[in-house]
Amino acid sequence: MDITEFTFRLILLFIPGIIVSMIVDSLTTHKKRELYEIILGSLVFGFICYLTYYLITLIPKINLPFTFLDALIDSSTDLDFFEILITTSLSIPISLLFSYLINYKILYRFAHRMKISYKFGDIDVWSYVMNLRNPECEWVVVRDVGSLIEGDVLS
Repeated sequence: MDITEFTFRLILLFIPGIIVSMIVDSLTTHKKRELYEIILGSLVFGFICYLTYYLITLIPKINLPFTFLDALIDSSTDLDFFEILITTSLSIPISLLFSYLINYKILYRFAHRMKISYKFGDIDVWSYVMNLRNPECEWVVVRDVGSLIEGDVLS
């Protein structure tokens, strides 16, 4: 398997996106993702990390170069490893932010309030019902102890 220079540059440039994708994947509950979804998510997260870095470079007192687009388009442009390092360090708070947004279903709540969608954001309806934080709804587990077979454990 031959790795071209372009492939190597892409991998280096999108390390922040890969890190965000891995952290979000481990901190959230979701259905099993296909390979193309993982790759696409890593690319989108990588662009979000570099967009965040770009917004930081726009602050007048911070004098940082932004060479991501040049390094992505032009193979003769040298990679700025300091930029990759800073963007990679930004990937951790970005992944925590996205994990928070996903776990607390902020997008779904916004869509409900705007009457855009009525999806609830959980994997299935039982996860939704069990995760409700409604004080009027309490769950009780009833077991028939008499019908337990010998060796079963009560939990």
